Amino acid sequence: EALLRWQNGAVTSSVAVPNRSGASELSCPTSTCHFLTQSGGAFYVHRASGSSVTTTRLATDFQGELSCATSTFCMFLGSDGFRTGSGTSWSARKPAEDVIGRNLFSLMDLSCSSSTSCTSVGALGGHDADAMRWDGRQWRTYDLGAGMNTQRALDCAAWTSCMVVDSRGRFTRWTGSSWTSRTTLANSTGGFLALDCTTSTSCLASDMFGNVLTWTGGSTWGRSS
Repeated sequence: EALLRWQNGAVTSSVAVPNRSGASELSCPTSTCHFLTQSGGAFYVHRASGSSVTTTRLATDFQGELSCATSTFCMFLGSDGFRTGSGTSWSARKPAEDVIGRNLFSLMDLSCSSSTSCTSVGALGGHDADAMRWDGRQWRTYDLGAGMNTQRALDCAAWTSCMVVDSRGRFTRWTGSSWTSRTTLANSTGGFLALDCTTSTSCLASDMFGNVLTWTGGSTWGRSS
């Protein structure tokens, strides 16, 4: 496996991925990228800067999400809590609990737009999906409705602007104070599980068949050519 760098419409370089179980959770807020691998039940964080890769053994866990807001701030969220760090040095594990002490036990995605602004989606229990938002001090939980087993992808362009798409072709947005009701963006048997939002009114979502849809504000998505 290799990490390919894309710049100005072309692949400019590649960085070898260490020989562990599949690279995932690629996060590139700048030219410095971070990603995860797993081996022997442990997660490893890799920091790719230029042609060099620095590897840190982070946690023993069965699930984990990584998001980096800058080249020096990342969050790792696992089933046993969360850690923040620069990619090479990390804090001790802290409990990822909401204000009444519940943990996310089924993680789906994580997005950090700054060092004091991270949002995750997953399930706290029962049959509901939830969003948990961290302001640098504590987590707060928001109900996203029924559908605990429906996979979701999340991206936040800012603390006041997040988008969630699910594998049933629906989306919901954080508007700064609340989540909108779920709206169908497309009929897809592939599931829209990849999402990227560069601003509060610009998002791309893709499915496993290579279909790409664009959102530029409002209630509809258009197919990207």
